Amino acid sequence: MLTKPKTETTSLAWAFRCHYKRRGDDNIEFDSKLHDCEHLIVAASYFFDDETHVFALNPFTGEQIWRHWARYNLRGAIEVFSGSTAFTVGNRLTVLNQVSGNERWSTTQINSAPTHQNGIVYVGHSSAHNDRHYILALNAHDGREITRFSMHYRMQFKPTLTADHLLFGDRLGWFYHLNANGLIVRHRQRLGDRFISSIHISDSVCYFAIAKQQDDPNQGRYLCAYDIQHRQMLWQREIFALAEDAITVGSGLVFACSTSSLGSLMAIDGRTGNVCWVISAGGSVHCAPVLHQGLLYVSAFRSLLVIEPSTGKVLGCINRSNRIGSTPIIFKGMALFGDQSGEFVSMPLQLNTASHYAGLGIGRLQNGVFEGKLPVP
Repeated sequence: MLTKPKTETTSLAWAFRCHYKRRGDDNIEFDSKLHDCEHLIVAASYFFDDETHVFALNPFTGEQIWRHWARYNLRGAIEVFSGSTAFTVGNRLTVLNQVSGNERWSTTQINSAPTHQNGIVYVGHSSAHNDRHYILALNAHDGREITRFSMHYRMQFKPTLTADHLLFGDRLGWFYHLNANGLIVRHRQRLGDRFISSIHISDSVCYFAIAKQQDDPNQGRYLCAYDIQHRQMLWQREIFALAEDAITVGSGLVFACSTSSLGSLMAIDGRTGNVCWVISAGGSVHCAPVLHQGLLYVSAFRSLLVIEPSTGKVLGCINRSNRIGSTPIIFKGMALFGDQSGEFVSMPLQLNTASHYAGLGIGRLQNGVFEGKLPVP
């Protein structure tokens, strides 16, 4: 349902209502992908109702092209490729026609978001029959299984592809490095109790989050750097309430978020693990930031912040009356994102508006290292 533009801190270009009823008490999470500048794919997952609505929108106008409803909640991110949209809801992987929204194929007993390369979809699978766990390589056209690789335990987060390297972790803390062609193992090693993120790679260094068994689930969460050439851990940094699967890597830095009541976005030196700067958001941060044309964009509680990556300086912000529940898409000078009101909106980006940011300030280190757990609970 397309709604008329309205004014908050920044005027709206358009707003799309992803649900026919306003459910302000629901926990709504969004994921979105832009495909060929023609289709904006938006998934709105309603945890109270245990259902997901997937929409294709015109990114310029917000008009609905098609809609798909699925029972249960979205697992991880949407994948778009070759005229298709793929996503996992509950334990079912569904692939839709990009233009019509009709189902191409689906398969069950899936436990991760999909990733795609060269006509092959890679996804985690657990067999209900014998409690075995695999990563599957499926034909992207018809879903036919090409091959599989057996894991120690199930994979929760989207596998990572770079060239012929396939990288992922499982819920027992095992790290896997496979050849994407044939799923032939290059290396595997147990690095923690469980992985709580996908793996990000830059210059042969993998960055990811692991958790160790603790009575307090916010404790024992580590951001890690692992050298896949020398097969050794470079550094680990414990971060209180480290958000799951909310890491971004770029410009020699690793950006991570905290779900603590104060909320934080932090930049960590990818070589040393030293903390470069921290911004307190005034509320929990769940969504991964995004780098676009030299600037960092992050959904920080009720604000979308525009940040200078090397210093943490807030250059601008968009304020909303509801918590923002998605990583933004930056498209032709507009920010596209969803919030807890159930709306997915397009709003113009404005710099030099940092004075409107209602966060708790910025902390930096010019020399030296932050010690202890970050942020302080």
